Amino acid sequence: MSCSLIGIQNRIKRFPLLKSMYPTQELSKATEEALVKCLEMCAEFNYPMGKKKLQILVQSYCVEHNVKTR
Repeated sequence: MSCSLIGIQNRIKRFPLLKSMYPTQELSKATEEALVKCLEMCAEFNYPMGKKKLQILVQSYCVEHNVKTR
C-alpha cells in the first residue's frame, strides 16, 4: 500500500465525520493491492500514471469484472 493511501486511511480513522462522508469500498483489498503494484511497476519502468489514467484503469477493471459502482 502506498504512503498516500495509508495517510488517507489514518485521517478517516481519526475523524468519524470524514468516515461517514467517504464512500464505501467497492474493490476488495486484494484488488486494491494489485492496482498499487501495477502503479509501482509502471513507475519503475518510467511510465508514471496520473490521476486520469488511474481512473481509466480502475473503470476498465470494474467494467471487465462486472464490479457494481455508484
